[in-house]
Amino acid sequence: MPNVHVETRLLEAEYELLKDFKEKNGLKTDYQGLKELVKALDIPDFNQEQFNQEIQEEWVDELKLWFDNDGQMYKSRYIPFLKNYARKKKRGIYEKELAIKGIKNNLVNDIIKAYSKDMGGTPTLQEINMATRKKLAEEIVDRIEGEINDEGVEGVLSYKQEVKPIDRTNLENWVKDLETST
Repeated sequence: MPNVHVETRLLEAEYELLKDFKEKNGLKTDYQGLKELVKALDIPDFNQEQFNQEIQEEWVDELKLWFDNDGQMYKSRYIPFLKNYARKKKRGIYEKELAIKGIKNNLVNDIIKAYSKDMGGTPTLQEINMATRKKLAEEIVDRIEGEINDEGVEGVLSYKQEVKPIDRTNLENWVKDLETST
């Protein structure tokens, strides 16, 4: 690996924290130490701009409304999260902050992508900032917690995905109509 010099400007307290972390973990460079510190603290790579943005309430409302009315997304994405968090509550390992993070990083991104596809390409993932995604995730987690509290853990875990049988009479009539029209 080539010798790369990375200049960073750290506050004195940050530098002391980094220095202690380097010494405890036997790290050799500031850059390596900083990367390991970020990794150890579970801090994602980010642009500082993402944390200074306001919540786009209109997108939170629009995406939530669209998600609430999309049956396919509800069955294929929401129910598995709901059951997963119910199992975690039953085992006593549920943590709201981790639930919000999981929803934000997975379900919210899928909601934005599906909405964008359904609405002709807007908004893109890049147009919805992190603060807005987190707010939407918090609202979904609040809904999940409410549903678990209302139905009870066992009630939620007993949800079955309904498979409706095909109504053969309507199918047969449709085929007859199709045959007579040709």
